Amino acid sequence: ESSSRLDLNQKIWINDLFFEEMSRFEILIKAKSIELTIDEIPSMQINGDPYWMKILVSNLLENAIKFSPNGGSLSIKIQLQNNELSILFINDFIPKHNVNIDQLTERFYRGKSDQIGSGLGLSIVKWIVDNHSGTLRFEVNTSFTVRVRLPIQR
Repeated sequence: ESSSRLDLNQKIWINDLFFEEMSRFEILIKAKSIELTIDEIPSMQINGDPYWMKILVSNLLENAIKFSPNGGSLSIKIQLQNNELSILFINDFIPKHNVNIDQLTERFYRGKSDQIGSGLGLSIVKWIVDNHSGTLRFEVNTSFTVRVRLPIQR
């Protein structure tokens, strides 16, 4: 995959992007009785490729829901810091087995999860983040956090 397929100069409304994707997953969130908390989403634009940014949000949201336990909680925080947009997905999923954080973005990596999936979601997310000059981090403590940082302008 090459970055020449991305059009990074388009304006993307962050609030529209998130509301659209969250509405797609509303039924799944209700079916799992997940308590969803969302910080106020800033009404702002960033430069990026709308198609790939939609996939990024969709993949992260789908994973966060998939790995949240029934009746669990999911928190989404979107913050502006130093010309960066910081997006956090925090859920109360605690892995039963040790998670090799470095392997989470490898293609086809599924760990020891019994969840259905191809193991491509986070590798695609990493590719999108890299091609938007951002960073992707995972943190495991009392919760599982996925943190994406993207520059507001390139």
